[in-house]
Amino acid sequence: MYWVFHANWISWQNEDLYAEIVECPWEPMQEPFWWGNIPIPDPRPKFDFLIHSQAPLLDNYVTGNEFSLYSEKLIRIMKECVVKFETFETNLFDKLTKEHLKQTHQVFRLLEMTSAIDENRSVYEDVEFVNGKFLKLRKLVLIDDFLKSDIMMTRLESKRDIVLIHDKLRKMLDKEAVTGCRYESIEDYNRMLSAPNQFLYFQNLKD
Repeated sequence: MYWVFHANWISWQNEDLYAEIVECPWEPMQEPFWWGNIPIPDPRPKFDFLIHSQAPLLDNYVTGNEFSLYSEKLIRIMKECVVKFETFETNLFDKLTKEHLKQTHQVFRLLEMTSAIDENRSVYEDVEFVNGKFLKLRKLVLIDDFLKSDIMMTRLESKRDIVLIHDKLRKMLDKEAVTGCRYESIEDYNRMLSAPNQFLYFQNLKD
């Protein structure tokens, strides 16, 4: 069984906990390469993020961009599960005092990519956008061979914003009490895709 994997909005004392990037070291023209599965060559980018250091530290932070920020514990679990990835040196600072923090989080880049979508049974819809139309996924169906596989974590090749994790990995993350993660079954994810306003759905997750 596979789950759609996200960083989750976590609230603490009426404040949303997220990591704010200080200055993106990644040029916008390079963004498509970031979503690929080829390791980044030297010189490798370094990252700085602001977090609320008085709040409980999360293992997986919402960043509001394409970068995933994982704790040392979460990265260790990924290694143990033989997930294909690379990490990047990251500094954390308190968002109020700008003090440099000792936490050992790193930017995580998934390198596993799979052609797992059943294009014949998945459903797309033409949606009007500022610069024209684009195909919006309304129902995700995965191919049977992938569902029977043991790939622990992967990005979908034709929908690279979607990351799937195997149920074995999800159970391990739960056992290790990893924080900041959200898992959606394919059925629940498809209900979200068919909702009239998907953005409201995400805003309500923290309630």
